Amino acid sequence: MNMLTPATSVLSLLLSLTLISCTPGLRLDTTRAEESALSGTYTLILHGCSYGNDTSTIAFLQQENQPYTFAPASPAFQFRVEEGVPAAAALAKAQEFINCSAHYQRPQLRAILGPQSEVIGYELRPIYRLSGFGMPDVLNVAYYVDGQQVRIYVTPMNRENDGEDRDDGRGL
Repeated sequence: MNMLTPATSVLSLLLSLTLISCTPGLRLDTTRAEESALSGTYTLILHGCSYGNDTSTIAFLQQENQPYTFAPASPAFQFRVEEGVPAAAALAKAQEFINCSAHYQRPQLRAILGPQSEVIGYELRPIYRLSGFGMPDVLNVAYYVDGQQVRIYVTPMNRENDGEDRDDGRGL
C-alpha cells in the first residue's frame, strides 16, 4: 500500500491551481487593418515616447462601444490616456505621437481581436529605418484578456532577444 498517494495528489492539485492562477489569461491576436475601418469614439492610450529614441513607443485605440478595457502592464508614468476621442482625431493624435524618433519611417496599423475574433481596438506602432535600431519593428506586444480587462505587455526587442518571427531581411 502506498501512503504517499493522497499527499501527492493534494500537492499536485495545489501546484496545478498555483500555476493556473499565474497565467495572464487568454492571449488575443492582431491582424492588419486599414485606416478606413476606424469609426466611432476611442480611448486613446499613448505608451512610451519618454525620450527621443524610446523603443517602447506605441499607441492603442480602444473602441468605446465594446466591453473590454485596455490596461498596459507598465508603470503609470510610461503612458497617458485620453477618453472619448473621435476616430479621425484619435488616429491623427496616435500618428503624431509615434513619430518621436529620428529613425521613424512609417506607421503600422493592426486590429486587436477579441475572444470571438471581433475587433475591440487597434494598435498603431512605429516602423523604423534599419539604420536606426537594426530592425524595422522593435516591439513585442502581447494582449491577454481576463474577464473584461485586456492586459497589454509591451517589450522592446534588441538584437540579443529578437523574436524568431521577426526578420529584417539581412539574416542576422
